[in-house]
Amino acid sequence: MGIKKIIRPIYLKLPQNIRMPLGYKKMHDFYSEAQWWSKEKILNWQLLKLKSIISYAYNNVPGYYQLYREAHVTPREINKIQDITILPFVDKPLIRDNLKDFTSQKMPKRKMRYCTTGGSTGIPMGFYYNKMSGIVEYSFMHSAWETTGWNLNDIGVVLRGAFIGSKENYFSKIEYKRYALSTYYLSETTYELYKRKILKIKPSFLHAYPSSAFDLASLVIQNNDIGIIKFDSIFLGSENLYSWQIKIISQAFPSAKIMCWYGHTERAIWAPWCEHQNKYHVSPFYGFTEILGDDDIEVNLDQTGELVGTSFWMKATPFIRYRTMDYAIKGEPKCDKCGRNHQLLESIEGRLQEIVVSKAGRRISMTSINMHDKTFDNVSQFRFVQNKPGEILLFIVPKSTFNIQNEKNIIKTLEAKLGADFILTLVKTDYLSRSASGKYSFLEQNIDIEHSDKVSY
Repeated sequence: MGIKKIIRPIYLKLPQNIRMPLGYKKMHDFYSEAQWWSKEKILNWQLLKLKSIISYAYNNVPGYYQLYREAHVTPREINKIQDITILPFVDKPLIRDNLKDFTSQKMPKRKMRYCTTGGSTGIPMGFYYNKMSGIVEYSFMHSAWETTGWNLNDIGVVLRGAFIGSKENYFSKIEYKRYALSTYYLSETTYELYKRKILKIKPSFLHAYPSSAFDLASLVIQNNDIGIIKFDSIFLGSENLYSWQIKIISQAFPSAKIMCWYGHTERAIWAPWCEHQNKYHVSPFYGFTEILGDDDIEVNLDQTGELVGTSFWMKATPFIRYRTMDYAIKGEPKCDKCGRNHQLLESIEGRLQEIVVSKAGRRISMTSINMHDKTFDNVSQFRFVQNKPGEILLFIVPKSTFNIQNEKNIIKTLEAKLGADFILTLVKTDYLSRSASGKYSFLEQNIDIEHSDKVSY
């Protein structure tokens, strides 16, 4: 057994405050203070970070060097915030198909970690991230969570997609005071088991997908258990959160404060809710965010635009003017409830909560199926299609490197995630169309499901 396998179980038993990496406290303290800065001070700080990451990419990342040379621009031309508009965009296909060129030549491989994302678009992409980007992620996120009264060492239950479980094993202790419940086996028949386990753990917070929290809340109300399961805080991310979901979740857990945020694996944009209203604050210290219309010009107040992000901290595979393919309605440039000089988003238009239903009636959020490993590395694009409960078609556009082993791995991995009451059929194709709104989506749901989004094609 390797030394890491021996040490990891011991490490996970340590309190959260001890396990936080070096640099965590420094970044946490920075954000706790900087979030209240004046607009002028924020813009000056952002300009320095923009110039730094653009120069770094130009000098150390061949893809950006070539991109900027072809556009006849250099880092020296970035002298004010607005100058970022002279830089060309990057997107998922460009980075996915040229990953080596868009990965830092300066950073040692041992300091990089590989991950993938399909996001809400069904276009899988692999890239590398560095340790500092993760430290910033934890530090900033925890600062937002603390506005609900949350503490680093609080007991918590996680109801997301990482833990699959089974009918017999739907629960797992994943780390110090953190317990995972399977989203895949939560149903009317298993609810009492979940309830018993939660009451035994006595968690102070729930970390979940909105759809998973909604399913649990619906079962609580259905079983007349309102107020029985008590959470002080409920943290919801990775999907849109809708007003009808908030109503049900708040009804089931009346003592809980709800915190939601927008973010993505590429770590270019992060926007948590204000603690005083259900609107997103775009963090100006996480990255630089543009909200652009069809003409690639910043939209006006109350208009919808594509979120384009530039990460200040991702140096392994930098994301500069990165088209997220997520859309949002632009709000005010300052929050009148808390006083932060952060750009507000009225709502996120992308991130549709797509649900599939098993033959037995289990509801599974497609966010749980989204892979962060090499499962789809040799696939250009994919889409799930459901025409009947318990039956899933997976259409893929394979790369030239796709082989029979890739196919077997995809089927094996997804069958494990979906469960025995699903039949999965893989279909290879040359092309997948966009939705009626012009966006990509990775589920075409052709059966009517209560309380879920549906994309038209």
